Amino acid sequence: MLHLKLGVLEVRSRADLEAAFPSASRRAAGAVLMLSSPLIGANTNLLAELSLTQKLPAITLFSDFARNGLRAKSSSPIPSSGGDGSKDSEWDQTRRPPN
Repeated sequence: MLHLKLGVLEVRSRADLEAAFPSASRRAAGAVLMLSSPLIGANTNLLAELSLTQKLPAITLFSDFARNGLRAKSSSPIPSSGGDGSKDSEWDQTRRPPN
């Protein structure tokens, strides 16, 4: 048995998002799960920054969230994949872990 506690923070606006992460931190949340919605999808950069500054692991279905989080932590550009799923080959070769 995992003994997890679920806390729900309802957000309806960008201002709600900005308040939700500090609130989750104050409540001693261990992580944040963001469900798919237009509000979440339109604010992946903000959410990635909030996740990093509040030191809260977070997950969402939007891949831009992960890329934006990496950009916030890294000085090197992170390419986005094309609509066909292809990736920047130079990025793949320089960032791929050794075998």
